[in-house]
Amino acid sequence: MTRISFKHRGLSLIELLVAMGLSLVIVGAAAYLYLATRENQSKLDQSADASEVGNYVLRMLGREVANAGFYPSASAEAGLPNVLNVYSNITSFAAYDQGIFGCDGAPFDWATRTCGARVAGAPDTLVIAYFTSDAFGGRGGQRNDCEGEDVATATVNATRVNNGTSSIAPGRPLFAANHYTLQNGTSTSMTFEGRTVTTRSLLCKGLATAGTDPYRRIIAGLDDFQVLYGVSGAPATAGEAPPVRFVRADEVAGLGSLEVDGVTLAPWRRVVSVRLCVVSRTFETANAVSSGGPQEWQDCDGTLQSATDRSLRKTYAQVFSVRNHLNATY
Repeated sequence: MTRISFKHRGLSLIELLVAMGLSLVIVGAAAYLYLATRENQSKLDQSADASEVGNYVLRMLGREVANAGFYPSASAEAGLPNVLNVYSNITSFAAYDQGIFGCDGAPFDWATRTCGARVAGAPDTLVIAYFTSDAFGGRGGQRNDCEGEDVATATVNATRVNNGTSSIAPGRPLFAANHYTLQNGTSTSMTFEGRTVTTRSLLCKGLATAGTDPYRRIIAGLDDFQVLYGVSGAPATAGEAPPVRFVRADEVAGLGSLEVDGVTLAPWRRVVSVRLCVVSRTFETANAVSSGGPQEWQDCDGTLQSATDRSLRKTYAQVFSVRNHLNATY
């Protein structure tokens, strides 16, 4: 009689099914862990990108505010006792009578060089005006505007530049103006990881191509852009530093003039600092609320907002001093 050895028998069907089931569980757990890690890493990357966008925009516009109202003292124009007169109506538009100008909740109207109709909650527009310093020739001294165009080609500089050649310093400092706003109404569409995402973009417009060229996109990934202006007031007691309060652009004009050091300053020339605020957002799909519920954040006004999509929003705000107050004499 032949005896069967159990040492060489195969797996039964039940054992095989159990082994396959365990394998599937392990593979499924590994796949879930991989996808979760990948999603978390993607969120971290997007959050870092949003932070970079917010910080970059503040730094860039902060440098512009610091340059506002600049006039190279080494190139003082004959017959002008005060630098204020250099800015006054150089282009016959009041928006360029000073280094700082703005529109509250509205774009800058190129036809009239004034602010468009204000829309509550809409992005603001910041206008920065200055003169170049080409004492050393070449393209130094901010000779290129925010679009990269040579401001020597602007109509207002036709009588100020020598011959339009960028390698030759102009006869007089060239006037420049940069305009910054956020794309409102129409969003920028882009593809991110196979998804179409819409977001606003920071736009700029220089003076060199004024009226002939639309605003150009600088950077995407923003939701809001708000500006407040720190305006100096008359000191309560002689010898005290004048108080500063922050107001919207549409409130500046109604403040009236103020005499400082014997110089009468029009409302916009009373601006001594600028508070810039931007809201950046991640490029996440905007078709569902995350499992953790809608994300909340404080907007530029300090109001708590609740998202209706899965985007993470971050608010960045900083106050920058206006260094060139346009009250120096030569």
